Amino acid sequence: MSLHHETEDDHYGDFLSLLRFLEDSDAAGCEEVLAEYRAALPTVRTPAGLERLRHAKDALQRRLQRVMARTERLATASQRGGMLQDAPPADAPLRAVDVRAFLGVQCIADAIEQGDMVEYWKSAPYLFNFMDSYALKEAFRNANGDREIVRLVREYPESFLNLNRVRAYQSIEPANPRLRQLLAETVDCGMWRLLWMPPALNYYSLAGPFAAPELAGITKRLVFSAWHMVPRAVSSLVSYESERRMMRAAHPRAKLSSEDWKKQRGLLRFGISSERLTGLPVALDWLWTGTNHGHCNCSG
Repeated sequence: MSLHHETEDDHYGDFLSLLRFLEDSDAAGCEEVLAEYRAALPTVRTPAGLERLRHAKDALQRRLQRVMARTERLATASQRGGMLQDAPPADAPLRAVDVRAFLGVQCIADAIEQGDMVEYWKSAPYLFNFMDSYALKEAFRNANGDREIVRLVREYPESFLNLNRVRAYQSIEPANPRLRQLLAETVDCGMWRLLWMPPALNYYSLAGPFAAPELAGITKRLVFSAWHMVPRAVSSLVSYESERRMMRAAHPRAKLSSEDWKKQRGLLRFGISSERLTGLPVALDWLWTGTNHGHCNCSG
């Protein structure tokens, strides 16, 4: 159903296109079934109309169940959110750098008359780097060149990202207890070595990083926050730390820069030639040829 304000969307047409794809056909007859269902809805308050709607509903359900399925794993459980474990932020230790980062933000906020920064500081580090359309960020931009602001920025470098360290792939201080705890539970335990989440119930023996004892029982983390800046800050800093460790895995003490990242080549790259993917088909052709000859030298 497309609503009146969705002028650029056609959900009905998109649904039929999806059904044609799933059935690998022209979805003949489905439009008639949907039309009958739609026509029966206004008469649902009459016995005959209700019966007509049930028949249309059953016909539509039989049609869609051939290609679609929905399983509610917890439909019979007392708690529908039983697959989630509520984990409030741990009482992560407060460090001196965290306090310095807060003092810098608060002093600058006081200088530009922006009030209390405690709630912001508790949720994310490097506020001035990751804020966008916040009043604090706008006031900070408008104070560009103010001598007092310049002095405070120099006095409290802990409140700002050190871009020189970022460009050299050096470690970045989380400057926030909650972010530090999140990194400890994910990146620090080795999750950066996993290309995907390992299966909860595996059908085969895991190997390599997936078999590491410290990664047994890991699961996804869902981080909730009321501030728009938090997803940007968390995703940027966690991704950076993962990428930094990947880059330094082979040569931990080497000097690196963003140019070194550009030189990295993927193990399997996908290109398009003559409107055709060239990476995966070539790989599959190679594997097929190898198996036809009784051997397949594969690695990675």
